[in-house]
Amino acid sequence: MRPTDLEIFCTQMGKCSDYVYKHKNNLYWSMLDRVYTKRKKMNERIPAIPRCGSGVMPTMDIDGKLYACPRWCPFAIGKNTISIGDVRTGDYFPDKARFIADDSNRSAITCHEHCMECEYEEQCAFCPAGCYREYGELKRTMHICPIMRIQSEAAAVYWRRIDENI
Repeated sequence: MRPTDLEIFCTQMGKCSDYVYKHKNNLYWSMLDRVYTKRKKMNERIPAIPRCGSGVMPTMDIDGKLYACPRWCPFAIGKNTISIGDVRTGDYFPDKARFIADDSNRSAITCHEHCMECEYEEQCAFCPAGCYREYGELKRTMHICPIMRIQSEAAAVYWRRIDENI
């Protein structure tokens, strides 16, 4: 039987975690950050927590157009993007900037009951611009769920080993 991509990813996360643990005094790997060990469902914490810098991390493309973050630029999202301004013309579109900032919050973009009840929701690495590219609206993707679960579980094992000095 050929292993699935998720089985391979799980095995590789375990191997990488072992390697990072053996070299813990001089090696850091963000995929094992302690933040990935938290377990809170969406309804157990503040609902307006943003996922990323979308809306607060402006980026300018080569033509002078402003975007909410690098992932909103046309090179990342394609032609179906939302510009929040233009430095050449001096235009700023606060309604578009506010739409992206407000609707990128976890509580606004999460509409699936599955996500709201998920113990790994807080660590979920969905990207609002990526969601917009996929759906044409700010609606959360779910295809990364098993990946986030594997990453979070590997981080939890890693930190348990650190905390217990194994």
